[in-house]
Amino acid sequence: NPSPTVEKWDGSSWSSVADMPTAREQLAATSDSNGNIYAIGGVDADGNKLATVEKWDGSSWSSLPDMPTARGILAAASDSNGNIYAIGGFDETGGVVPTPTVFATVEKWDGSSWTSLPDMPTARIGLAGTSDEYGNISAIGGEDANGNNLATHDPWDGSSWTSIADITTARTTLHAPAVC
Repeated sequence: NPSPTVEKWDGSSWSSVADMPTAREQLAATSDSNGNIYAIGGVDADGNKLATVEKWDGSSWSSLPDMPTARGILAAASDSNGNIYAIGGFDETGGVVPTPTVFATVEKWDGSSWTSLPDMPTARIGLAGTSDEYGNISAIGGEDANGNNLATHDPWDGSSWTSIADITTARTTLHAPAVC
């Protein structure tokens, strides 16, 4: 079940901090250079995909404007300019057997508003989002709409996506730390 619980590791033990305002699972999280943590999207207890974005500043949570596309199983990354990116993910629509939509969608939060960027080359869920010391972000691995694990590595340089050498093992639900 989705939970609002947040815990912090201090180097030797875990402790609880204030709950997120929105209980959810299958969300993405990233941090910025100021130490703020962002909880992005996800799925609520009723299975609804969320566009919700909340920021933890080290002492309390605040709600930010919703991202344009509600989704779960997405990735998030931040760049050296403090921009936050919501990458990929999925939604599903109707019927007894829902039809999933896997997104190539990428949206950027610049601290005041969301902007839609060009789609990444490969639509996917369960991917990793990360950034490098030059401010480029990367979408790595994941799973396509047919359930195939991917080895795809697509970097964004601030103006365009490229596809470069695949990772050596196709995989999904992975995570990658940022290099700062």
